[in-house]
Amino acid sequence: MHPDGVNHDDGNHIAPSKAQSWLWGKHQAFIADIAAIRAGEPDSVLHYWNTGDLVDGDHHNTSQIVGRDEGLHIEAAADVLTKGVLTLEPDYIHILRGTPSHVGQGGSLEGAVAREVEARGCPVVRDIDTGSHTWRWLRAEIGGISFDVRHHGRTGMREHTRKSYAALYAWDIWATFQTSGDEPPDIAVRSHKHTYMDSGPDHRGVTRAIACPAWQLSSEWVHSKAIESLADIGGVVFVVRNGDVAIRPLLYKPDRPTVWSPT
Repeated sequence: MHPDGVNHDDGNHIAPSKAQSWLWGKHQAFIADIAAIRAGEPDSVLHYWNTGDLVDGDHHNTSQIVGRDEGLHIEAAADVLTKGVLTLEPDYIHILRGTPSHVGQGGSLEGAVAREVEARGCPVVRDIDTGSHTWRWLRAEIGGISFDVRHHGRTGMREHTRKSYAALYAWDIWATFQTSGDEPPDIAVRSHKHTYMDSGPDHRGVTRAIACPAWQLSSEWVHSKAIESLADIGGVVFVVRNGDVAIRPLLYKPDRPTVWSPT
């Protein structure tokens, strides 16, 4: 949530919580970090991909939303984008479609955010096959590097197997393309699990799989499933030069709960 908060239609003002204020601070750090990277690339072209679940939506009877009026979710997301990361003035903006339970059937809520962002003067790129403001599956070639970008993907749940699982998943993606006779992507970008993962470069030419972090701290549901883990907060920067790519994860670690001790 942007520091200005949002207003319900009855005039009730909702200000950011302590957790949301922390996230906004890290989002500002994220913007500054990207600006610093771009400073070394004065002629760079900036592509911004939001890889899905731009809003949380009114889902699963959760109480952890700003309100059941999903218009507030759209407004909050558009404010965070246009007053946040999009102040970097990207040349292209692609918005991926997330999970229907969060963003509505057909990505309706994300489509509304995309149209609002476009109305505010931002260069939203529409799906070239359907004309939609959101993309279910983005295939892009940038500077000689091919990308395959989707919201849903797989990650390992155990710390000691995360790297090996990433390599197996990358192989699966590569092999699926190979089996169908299509050219596999150089890099596959996935989200959904709120966990950063990188299969790493492979000298055999196998697709490199990247799972993105998120901008949401652990929800009540996550606390019941991924009990020991902390949310991975942040984003990933791909710096493409002359057919080569450097991958820069920008991660910001939340604190664990304060330790209590008797006085």
